[in-house]
Amino acid sequence: MSALHVSVLPRHIEDGEVCNPRYCPVALALTERLDEFSTDRPDLSVYGHYATIDGVRISLPEAVDIFVDDFDANEDVRPFDFEVFIPEEVLDAITARAAALELATAR
Repeated sequence: MSALHVSVLPRHIEDGEVCNPRYCPVALALTERLDEFSTDRPDLSVYGHYATIDGVRISLPEAVDIFVDDFDANEDVRPFDFEVFIPEEVLDAITARAAALELATAR
């Protein structure tokens, strides 16, 4: 497993959509962080205490669950950081898919 540091920034909060697991601030920040591995965006959704990345369930810290609940209730929220542990096979699949896409578009 790889530990990833994720920062939910003011722009993620401003751009985030209430009650939308694909476009909440945490999903936007996590997707941005995963962009470092590939420009091919994974299928990612955040459900408070867990996320799914390309169908694989990933546990998230309690701070994320609290943030998502508050954001969805239109409470004031602040930027924050958290660590998430992503299985290597998920990161490898994201990277491999991006490489395959590059090959296909290069032809």
